Amino acid sequence: MAALRTSWENAYKAWQNVSMFNIGPAETSFLRSYVNTYPTNTTTIENNVSSGNYNLRDINLNDAQGFPALDYLLFGLGETDTEILNVYSGINGEKYLNYLTDVVDRIDTLNTEVLSDWQDNYRAIFVTNNGASSNSSTNSLVNDWMEYYEVAFRNGKIGFPAGVFSDGSTGPER
Repeated sequence: MAALRTSWENAYKAWQNVSMFNIGPAETSFLRSYVNTYPTNTTTIENNVSSGNYNLRDINLNDAQGFPALDYLLFGLGETDTEILNVYSGINGEKYLNYLTDVVDRIDTLNTEVLSDWQDNYRAIFVTNNGASSNSSTNSLVNDWMEYYEVAFRNGKIGFPAGVFSDGSTGPER
């Protein structure tokens, strides 16, 4: 469990370095939405685990996957490590493990597809799209950074935990 949690933390930190660049293939595949929508919907996760019937390609399940879902599956299923491990070794343990594996595989698949698209041809398109027009690469970089700061960073990392967007109910764990 410790190694899995460390891998999750390292991957999540790496994600934070690139999440603001929601450009080209990352944007068209909704990478940020699938990988880092928070807060995660634990009720949907529990329903997915219980039924075993889910499709993580469904945009309506974006808040039940990605790094926040892994956070719940690795740290939130119990108060102690023993309680969490008991979930994975209990009656529905295989279902939880399958869901955890599916979420990890989904993150890996999406990232691999985006990287492949950038390596195949999008890099050349991005580099040649210079200039000052509203659809230039420079404009995309600046606009995406601003959108990330305004929505993902400010709202997600400050507003929701501080209770600004939840009728004053604070949630620093979010």
